[in-house]
Amino acid sequence: MEMRKMFIKPTVILVGAGASAEFGLPTGDQIYSAAAAEDPRTRDNQSDNFAQYFASFWDFVCFANDGEARNAFPSLIEHLSSSSSYSIDLYAYQNPSRSKISKYFTAWMLIKSHFQMLQKNTGWRYGERCFPWRSPYITTGPRRPNWLGILANQFLSGAKNPDDLEQNRLSFVTLNYDRAIEESFGWFVRNNERFRDTPDELLPRVVHVHGKLDEISNDSLSPTFYRKQIENIKFILDSLAERPPAAIEAVELLKECGSVYSVGFAFEENNCALLQAGQWGSKASALNFSGEMNGFMAMKRMGLPESRIWQGTPDVPKYLGVAAREGFFSL
Repeated sequence: MEMRKMFIKPTVILVGAGASAEFGLPTGDQIYSAAAAEDPRTRDNQSDNFAQYFASFWDFVCFANDGEARNAFPSLIEHLSSSSSYSIDLYAYQNPSRSKISKYFTAWMLIKSHFQMLQKNTGWRYGERCFPWRSPYITTGPRRPNWLGILANQFLSGAKNPDDLEQNRLSFVTLNYDRAIEESFGWFVRNNERFRDTPDELLPRVVHVHGKLDEISNDSLSPTFYRKQIENIKFILDSLAERPPAAIEAVELLKECGSVYSVGFAFEENNCALLQAGQWGSKASALNFSGEMNGFMAMKRMGLPESRIWQGTPDVPKYLGVAAREGFFSL
């Protein structure tokens, strides 16, 4: 393997749900399953404020006195129980009339996951160092390096001071709603004394194709904040219909770059159509976490050379941190 260097030629890291799952955030199929498992016939009626927000989505919308969501959610649960969409995003694509309540549940689930991570370390108190994406090692599953930390080290390779980072031409295109990249990449860079004063403009650009959640803090515990996130995030249904500026920018980056590294992206057909994957697939490298055949064949259909698809297996998955340490981002 060649020595790892900073990203002198235009390079895009394409980030899908599997990359956030590496840190413990839920995927679309996990969100789907959680929604289908809710029971609107019961409530905990807890007096504790945090429990009202996080016991269940049904508890939350009752606590928030959200009449529209209370009317829509039982119907969503009933329909999910007989649907074979499996992913909440795909479900909304096939059932547009239930897209809004599906987004509401998705936002609630992601915010809940953020606070559950904080609870483990601080007892619900928000703290910037507590999210797992800011740790150099990931401990969910086998202990392994944080792939964003390894990528940040490669970004710094050969640099002596922040001015040297102007040579980097690295960008992220993410289909995720969370801010794990923004909240960790600069953190790792600035944790080095030489680069403590690195300005934001020298860090990689991050393009959220489907929008992103507002920054989560203690102030996020309000029904108003939760409802606002419905407008901040898009499903593939919305992005295909609207072609938002972020999607257009993402396609331009992917087409014009010299290399694409796909992590946690399953090459699902609608997202491939949105991102015009057939026009840049031949210059892409990808991780196939557990060697799933449908994902592998989708990658090949988009033009990825088989030699640039790193395969895991169900018994030995290819974790991002392990692949990064082995030199994936130097292919």
